[in-house]
Amino acid sequence: MTGDESARIYAERYVLGDKLSGGDSREVWKAHDDIVSRAVALKIFFGGPAADPEWRERFGRGAARLVALSHPGIAKVHDFGEADAETWLVMAFVSGEPLPDWLIHETALAAALDLVGQIAIALGAAHDAGIVHGALSADAILVRPGGVASLIGFDPASTASRTDDVAALGRLAADCVRGSTDSAPPDVEEFVTTVTSPSRSARDLDAADIGRTALALATAVRGEAPATAVPAERPAEPRPSWRREESPEEALARKQVRNRLLVLGTIVVVGGGALLRFVGKGAGDVTVPIVTQLRVDQAALKLTDAGLRPEKVCELGKDSGGTIVAQDPAAGMRVKAGSIVHLTVTADTCS
Repeated sequence: MTGDESARIYAERYVLGDKLSGGDSREVWKAHDDIVSRAVALKIFFGGPAADPEWRERFGRGAARLVALSHPGIAKVHDFGEADAETWLVMAFVSGEPLPDWLIHETALAAALDLVGQIAIALGAAHDAGIVHGALSADAILVRPGGVASLIGFDPASTASRTDDVAALGRLAADCVRGSTDSAPPDVEEFVTTVTSPSRSARDLDAADIGRTALALATAVRGEAPATAVPAERPAEPRPSWRREESPEEALARKQVRNRLLVLGTIVVVGGGALLRFVGKGAGDVTVPIVTQLRVDQAALKLTDAGLRPEKVCELGKDSGGTIVAQDPAAGMRVKAGSIVHLTVTADTCS
């Protein structure tokens, strides 16, 4: 390790304290930045990878993006550099409990969903900035007092993809939810099934969409009225240069999976507790209500109140303005409680 070992000073600036973790090619230290007088976490990379020119080039690009990123759910990266055969990253020191330890004593389902929502929204902000985490796991999450999540452990030189991050997020969400001692309602189980699906369309979901749905579910599980609604659609944004182009088939598949998440989010937000009412209905036959000519949010609420599960379907045609033009099963039919009712809207484009 480069630096004054006797004084435990690194890069002529950082006074080393406790060693937080270590391995064959990296160490993390708690340190004090003498220049600006603040506690930091200093991550030092050495050995094989750090000596590779291509790895160092990737590290520099990724670290520069991290320094430019600012989000309350992500531990701030202050600086980075290299010396001899080492590279280093300086981050804000976060005083928090590792997620695996937090999950041992915090077993409420709503708290787990809330934490998943925070993590996913923070990850989505990183993706929007062109940054891939590359090492997302429970060990990359610290939980501060009040159940506030901080995302740490970004790998600036990672060759992982945004899709890899979303797959890891799905596994993390499942671990958090299934670690709860509360019984998960059907809508929460559907959420977990969706975000852990091995399909390409599920792994191409936006992390922020997953986060908003998790927060809406947390609100519904608590039985509280939400402060804000989950938007049915986000404004179209230009595709960042760093994101690969997808085929029309991939885009349609991803849109269909995303719609299931958004309809689920709309149900729990517009219903203000509709999830809990749905769970309380239990098994049995119910009559499908008529929902054609209603808006998607109105139809979702009406079907949920009847003990049914809405799913939006888009077909090409004259734009219906978000109004339901057809439903399947038809109104008046008797079906099992919990059955899916497909809600068809038409639009100029469904991509």
